[in-house]
Amino acid sequence: VNVVTPAINVINRLRNRDQSGTSTLKLQEICGRDIYRYALRRLESVQDAEDVAAEVYAVALASLWKPESDLRPWLIGVARRKVIDRIRKRDRQKETSFHSVSETLQAETSPEAEVLRGEAAKTIKSLVLGLPELQREALLLQIADGLTIREIAIAIGKSPGATNSLLARARETLKQKGSHYFSEETT
Repeated sequence: VNVVTPAINVINRLRNRDQSGTSTLKLQEICGRDIYRYALRRLESVQDAEDVAAEVYAVALASLWKPESDLRPWLIGVARRKVIDRIRKRDRQKETSFHSVSETLQAETSPEAEVLRGEAAKTIKSLVLGLPELQREALLLQIADGLTIREIAIAIGKSPGATNSLLARARETLKQKGSHYFSEETT
């Protein structure tokens, strides 16, 4: 079996579709930045995130994507499936990392603030992890990854209307379950 031939075929297809190389550079940029960060937030392992980004890059190169198409949502959809596969292989339940929450909360450094930050991060993480999987994924794609509703719809394979409803249900569930946490006491 000649392993070099498939790689040469992929390179030739890319050359034929994009003489300037700008699409492959865009692909490298998206996989190296957005897909890596997406995978890292969900897998909590630099090595696993790098592997997922590389796998997504390889899938994109081997596929028939068109350089002029909106690549990012499609790549995130591929990454989402790769992350789920990796989690299943590791037999882990935990899918999401909340590094961004702890970074946001690191403004104050007193011992009391540290304890409060830890409790807040734990509470928020618990609330989000308590959401149904698809609601959690859609919400994280919107908040953590900055995707639009249309892009989220592409990534999760739903219509924009269904995605909007999914996000509304996720927010409502968080509001209801976290009402004791988010409400301010007026004493």
